Amino acid sequence: MRDIFIFHPFSILRKGLYSCIQNNYKDYVINQSSSFEDYNTDLIQPDDVIIIYLQFITDETLHRLNYLQKNKVKIIIWMDFSDETTIRSLFQKGFLGYLINDIEEDEILKAIENAFNDTPYLHPRLSSLLLKEYLYEIHKEGKEDVVIPIINQDLNRTLTKREKEVLICLTKGYGNSKIAKELYLTENTVKNHVSAILHKLKVKDRTAAVVLAIKNEWILYDSVKDR
Repeated sequence: MRDIFIFHPFSILRKGLYSCIQNNYKDYVINQSSSFEDYNTDLIQPDDVIIIYLQFITDETLHRLNYLQKNKVKIIIWMDFSDETTIRSLFQKGFLGYLINDIEEDEILKAIENAFNDTPYLHPRLSSLLLKEYLYEIHKEGKEDVVIPIINQDLNRTLTKREKEVLICLTKGYGNSKIAKELYLTENTVKNHVSAILHKLKVKDRTAAVVLAIKNEWILYDSVKDR
């Protein structure tokens, strides 16, 4: 039986998360602690899932997370900051889930489900931040660039023109309704395009599609100087 571990310094939020998970994973052992740094990591076994809330990052925290990751523990990071450089550094660690504050219950449960299936989960609001920071430095030498999303040629042979436009919207964190307005489509048409993208990229959900696009640099940012 795989266990779920919750690490959060605030009792109210930790207990709320515990109740949420317990109601949906009744057959799992759910452990909770206020401190990840003081916890005996020998109690965490391969294929267990941990959700760790990070107020700030220390070398000790990263060392312990890297140790668990090497032991095949499934790690979900919960952050309360939106610093792009910090998010990028955490993303490059290759953890399975990334959440930020103001998350809904279904997003937490989806992240856990994905982790158990070895599928990445990325909070929609993080996708555009990650893509922008991961692939291009916007501010350079004190000059602000205007960035235009373009599709890497490797993806042109896989997706249709409209599917590529939808994928760009997904990387911006857009939901179906916003994509529909952006591209002048119906929501049903957007859903069909998203389904086609997932099928062609062989991923289970839109989050995995965004992560795949970012990691493989299928979507780039072309820099145009603001004149």
